[in-house]
Amino acid sequence: EGADPTIGKLRGALSDLTLERETLLLTLRPEHPQARSVEARIANVQRELGEVVAAERARLVTALASRLEVLRARDAEVTASIAALERKLATLPAVALEAARIEREVKVNERVFSLLRERLQEALIKEREQVAEVTVVRPASPPADPVTDANAPSRGAVGLLVGALIGVALAFVVETLDTSIGAIQDLESLLQTSVLGVIPHLDARAVAAENDPAGGGRDAEGAELSVFLPTVFAPTSPIAEAFRALRTNLIFTLLDRDVKTIVVASATRAEGKTTVAMNLAVALAQLGKRTLLIEADLRNPFIRRVFGIRKQPGLTNAVLGSTDLEEAALGFADLMLGKPGMEGILDAPGMDNFFVLPSGHRAPNPSELMSSRGLSQLLARAREHYDYVICDSAPALAVADAAILASQCDGILCVVRGGHVPRAALRRAKGILEGAKTPLLGVCLNGIRAEVSPDYHEMAYASYGYGPTHETPPTRPALGARWPRSGHVLARLAGVTALVLALLAAGLWALRSSAPGQVSEPAP
Repeated sequence: EGADPTIGKLRGALSDLTLERETLLLTLRPEHPQARSVEARIANVQRELGEVVAAERARLVTALASRLEVLRARDAEVTASIAALERKLATLPAVALEAARIEREVKVNERVFSLLRERLQEALIKEREQVAEVTVVRPASPPADPVTDANAPSRGAVGLLVGALIGVALAFVVETLDTSIGAIQDLESLLQTSVLGVIPHLDARAVAAENDPAGGGRDAEGAELSVFLPTVFAPTSPIAEAFRALRTNLIFTLLDRDVKTIVVASATRAEGKTTVAMNLAVALAQLGKRTLLIEADLRNPFIRRVFGIRKQPGLTNAVLGSTDLEEAALGFADLMLGKPGMEGILDAPGMDNFFVLPSGHRAPNPSELMSSRGLSQLLARAREHYDYVICDSAPALAVADAAILASQCDGILCVVRGGHVPRAALRRAKGILEGAKTPLLGVCLNGIRAEVSPDYHEMAYASYGYGPTHETPPTRPALGARWPRSGHVLARLAGVTALVLALLAAGLWALRSSAPGQVSEPAP
């Protein structure tokens, strides 16, 4: 009724006339002509007001009826869409999918057996091979004018001593300046825990070559998925094998523990914790375990962008109680509508056991949300419905979200990128995570390169993979591969180089300082 200005004017006039009548009745009788005139005017205003109100009410009823019809039509459309999707989902051949999954697992096991047998033959061949390390280029001949200076040996000894001192000094300088972690032994001794997995550097071209050996090429979206999800789109690559090895070591570590919820954390950003969390969850699902991947990095969510899934409802909505965990978690059918597509999901084994809980609506206070009782209840429900829950958290040194989330989970998996984080930062991150009173299950050394860590070529990441058997023995790594530039290895290389240069300088100094009279004549 407030939408029509006429009603307001009539009400104002009615109030004025009523006030005027009350004023006249103070001095006049009701039968007075002036009082009767005011009464007549009041009756006219009331009649007009009733007509206007009735018309406005009829207009509102008509508008609401038309809106109700529109909403009913929308409800019918949504119901029809839901029914169509349910019919489409019911037509999926569940038995055929299960048979295809079992067949793929049989093929994978056959490949693993053949590869292990091939590795055994290569090891036997390498054990029996004999490689000549020294080759005689030209036989040594005595000099025509030998040096007989008595001080020459002392000068050579001085040059040797100076070169050794310079090499040791350079070695200490390089070792002092390099504070990053690049080797497994250094990481284990620093954090006092075991390294559960060693993941090589994710090279987009190498992964694409493994996934497309014919050279047909892939689009940009497929190449991105192959890099971030090699366990799904490049299952025969060495990187996928590294993630499966991480999964195996983690399961062996949890044999005597009741651990279901695992936080994947790192000290700083850009260490690959999200990629490790995604591929670890997929590897566990491929093992037949119902696995839930939670996008708990509310400040910089990245998982939903990789899978191309909806943002909400998600974790924040489930924690605040606006939706249930089962409604917010995305499963097999939802992932087929994202970037992987139907073919990518159907070709990958075990994806029917893989579920993703996106971040949901952006929270203005992620730390307070992690500390809420709703998150504890959500994780309790997840433990009941899933075998493993993998949580991708924020960096431990940047914000307090990782420590708060770790306090409500069963274990922590720390991801460290080789040659990226200083030792002091790792110690600080370990102290923060230990403050959550949650056990540190182990460390995953990520992003290993040949120039960063000596473990790269020792574990043969660059050459091991699926493919036909080659009769030729494996080639020996080059000098740059055997001596990568990392930490103490680079220090030894600098020291040896300085030592050789000092010896050469001492020899040249000794030869140039020899006088002609000090050279003996050859015997007749």
